[in-house]
Order: sequence, then structure tokens, then C-alpha cells
Amino acid sequence: MKIHAIHDAGGNITRIIVCPPNAPPAGTAVGPGYFSTEVEAPDIMINAAAPESYQNLVQVLKNFQVELKTESKLVRKNYG
Repeated sequence: MKIHAIHDAGGNITRIIVCPPNAPPAGTAVGPGYFSTEVEAPDIMINAAAPESYQNLVQVLKNFQVELKTESKLVRKNYG
């Protein structure tokens, strides 16, 4: 499962947006000093028919942060 983690510059998550499998890319507006990063969360299972499964997201908020890396690479634009 992919999630969008809304976080500060230290990687501390303040909000999570869940993206269903095969959904088009999502985005959200974030305030100054916050970032939206899409991350893979393969161990997080959410079932819309089982509201108690959303407690898994609460555990992510409590126990995880986004690892921030400064690596970037230049790639050629795709005009196709």
C-alpha cells in the first residue's frame, strides 16, 4: 500500500493520506514548512469495511517517521 505522509522537515508525520491500489497519483496541499511524500507501506493493511483497521494508521503516526535523504539525480525529460 502506498501512503502520502504529510511531515515536517525532520520527517515527523502529522497526517496520512491512504491511496488505494492502482489509484492515480494523489496530492494534497500542505502548509508552509510541511511536505508530502509518497511512501510504500507494505505492512499496513486498511479495510474500509472494518473501521478498526484504521488503528494501523494511528500506529504509524505514533511509531514512524519519514526518512529524509538528500540524494537526487538528474534525469532526462520524457516528451512521449
